Amino acid sequence: MSSLLPLISIITPCFNHGKYIQETVDSIRNYNWKIPIEHIIVNDGSTDSGTLNELNKLKRQDIIVIDQKNGGPSAARNTGIKAARGKYILPVDADNKIFPSVFEKAYDLLEQDSTLSVVYTDVEHIGEKEGVWKVGKLKELSLLNRNQIDTCALIKKGDLIEVGGYDEDIPFRGNEDWELWLRMMFNNKKFYYLEEVGFQYRTLSNSLSRTDSGPNHAVNKDYIVAKHQAAYAAYALKAIEKLTQYEKRQQYIRENRIRNIVKILFNKPIL
Repeated sequence: MSSLLPLISIITPCFNHGKYIQETVDSIRNYNWKIPIEHIIVNDGSTDSGTLNELNKLKRQDIIVIDQKNGGPSAARNTGIKAARGKYILPVDADNKIFPSVFEKAYDLLEQDSTLSVVYTDVEHIGEKEGVWKVGKLKELSLLNRNQIDTCALIKKGDLIEVGGYDEDIPFRGNEDWELWLRMMFNNKKFYYLEEVGFQYRTLSNSLSRTDSGPNHAVNKDYIVAKHQAAYAAYALKAIEKLTQYEKRQQYIRENRIRNIVKILFNKPIL
């Protein structure tokens, strides 16, 4: 790690994930970064002795470890963001691994275009699920219904703070990243899709996506819609407008079908 002021602050919440956290740390530090970084781990009230032992080992290295009472991933990430000195924030969960060279490219993109707020990537699944998730470009209307972008993305810290960080009051943990992306979208923050695998996402049977946010997606969605009623209404009107335009195009094609066929066949309009 460089002694220079970091440009990227990597934030890792950890609650009883000591089994994997050394792999996470190694994926970050076993790389010759071209820019200065810092890695902040927030111990979110871990109770597992193995995890606590691993965190104590990391404290003796040049990893910043912050201890706090258990408050969930939103509270842990917000704690890390407050302590962060970097210009950009990279949230990395304690059971995932990143490919630093891809996020260096993300950094370059953010530096080259001041209008960008978030650069996100494709994902490689490991653990109980394998394969690559090709995320694709952000679809605003789809994001209203379900999350499209994982937590692990490079974010401009100033914009993240401007929109208020992560929501600590969401009913079930695991959808706080979705709510953040929506809030950034509603505040006209610009996203960029970097079509490369930026990290490995570990799927576990006891992950929050399976135990909390997945089974309770409808509850979290009701909370999010109620919180952002005006924005959802505005985007609903936009969707209706697009649908209306589509229906008009379909109607035109139906009404002008013969005329268009003749024009194509004979390269001249029919009278």
